[in-house]
Amino acid sequence: MGIRACPHAGQYIASNIVDSVQRSRRTLVVLTRALLASDWCHYELQMALMEAAETGRDVLLFLLYEHVPSHELPREVLFNIQASSYIEFPHTESDRGLFWDRLADALRR
Repeated sequence: MGIRACPHAGQYIASNIVDSVQRSRRTLVVLTRALLASDWCHYELQMALMEAAETGRDVLLFLLYEHVPSHELPREVLFNIQASSYIEFPHTESDRGLFWDRLADALRR
């Protein structure tokens, strides 16, 4: 597929997040209620937003894994979902083949 992940292991998490966002072509944000409750996930999202603003690159790709009503989303998340690329995760097995192809294509852009 030609896609690599940047796992957060081996160094201070904040430094690792900044380094990974800067070295990555795209930052995949898997939108769930758990993500919205995590301070580290908010930090990672903010770092990706700063990278996009500083470089002018479209670095964010949202994967809408579970339905979260728009009134529960932080304003910057809602704005970026509307303004950026996003893909919805199909919860039926028959739609997943096409989903993985679309996700791989979006990550390569």
